[in-house]
Amino acid sequence: MPVLHFRAPTSHKNHRRLRRGLHVVTILMVLLGSVPQQLLTLPFWTPPVMAAEQPAPIVSTQATQPPALSTQDAKPATPAVATYPLPADLQGKPEVTDARTANSATFDLGHNQYALLQESHPLNYQDAKGAWQRIDPTFQAVDGGWINTANTLKTSVAQSSSTAKIGLNEVGVGWEPLALQAINAASQVQIIAAPLATDKAVAGVRSADSTTIRYAKSWNKPILADQW
Repeated sequence: MPVLHFRAPTSHKNHRRLRRGLHVVTILMVLLGSVPQQLLTLPFWTPPVMAAEQPAPIVSTQATQPPALSTQDAKPATPAVATYPLPADLQGKPEVTDARTANSATFDLGHNQYALLQESHPLNYQDAKGAWQRIDPTFQAVDGGWINTANTLKTSVAQSSSTAKIGLNEVGVGWEPLALQAINAASQVQIIAAPLATDKAVAGVRSADSTTIRYAKSWNKPILADQW
């Protein structure tokens, strides 16, 4: 059985999303750990303590809490984007789904010939039943926000706040912006920015290709914005 080998055209969107998710998980773990105080200080700057500038309490609503990591009632991105680009010779050829691996896909060229598409980053992920599925980097709209579950890392983000849930198998972490602070050598804290109250924050906007959610007005400083 002749087999041709292809390498996927350069496209790192799925890899960037997986890598970004892993970075977020790593950062959260570091923040939750015990960090030496000297690593958190800014000895070259001594800002005044601004106790009056405390973040306003954020009222928890459906708009500020990420939705459940479930595909129920999810609305697919429109238009759908290709999960990964194909060489011209493979476009329109049927995929042999039973031959999928994390980093490869096999296509039937006809006449007992097959082509193996191999990549250095994941093309597929395993679902709850262990079957390989194509990674889809797009966010789906659901009540209260957006979700992306067609990936190894599952992501759920809220509608008007960058608050998020990130899940990997049975393990999950949460992300919630509380304040942007600076700490000087004397352990004095200055709050530089705080999230806007729910009634002032503007809902996030999904990009045209549905792969990112941007919160252009979620902080009390206009120059700050969040994006997943």
